[in-house]
Amino acid sequence: MNLTRTDITQISNSIGLDYARLMAFISVESGGKGFTDDGRLIIQFEPVWFHRYLTQFKIAHTFSSIVDSTGHKQFIIEANGIKIINGVQGQQSEWAAFNSAFAIHPQSALLSTSIGLPQLMGFNYNPAGFRSVGEMWDEFKKGEYEQVLAMANFIKSNNKLYTAIRNKDWKTAAVYYNGAGYAVNHYDERLASA
Repeated sequence: MNLTRTDITQISNSIGLDYARLMAFISVESGGKGFTDDGRLIIQFEPVWFHRYLTQFKIAHTFSSIVDSTGHKQFIIEANGIKIINGVQGQQSEWAAFNSAFAIHPQSALLSTSIGLPQLMGFNYNPAGFRSVGEMWDEFKKGEYEQVLAMANFIKSNNKLYTAIRNKDWKTAAVYYNGAGYAVNHYDERLASA
């Protein structure tokens, strides 16, 4: 991570939080990295969300899932002659899936992917302080400072999340930041530990 403690403290103080609380989310979400070693954004393509957006935008496609030989769930999406098979995988696989999704429907791909240090989903562009998902991606590409600033905007925009973080109510914070399935990965416990 290229950010200093001073950078993170400045951003966290701007929304009335301390360094430790904001740093906990950074540590848990991305392991403290906003970019891969080759300079690309750290991403997590979300096939279920991509399916939802393709449906919303009325893009013809098929959607199914399988369990692979290692016991991991893989999602399969086919559209416009392009086939995507994706679960939670390394960055090379995530970028391959994202690039295929982008070739199918760019807007849906951008909205359906979590990016950078905060791993904010693209569809959260407005609460993160942006007018469009494309603007959010462009800003995240500039650096980790911009990413953490967007994370702070997102946290501040949701009063229940913000209050939970201030009160160190990690279960509630986990629900509002990571979703209802947070307990599967012990997200609340990892936040408390961080």
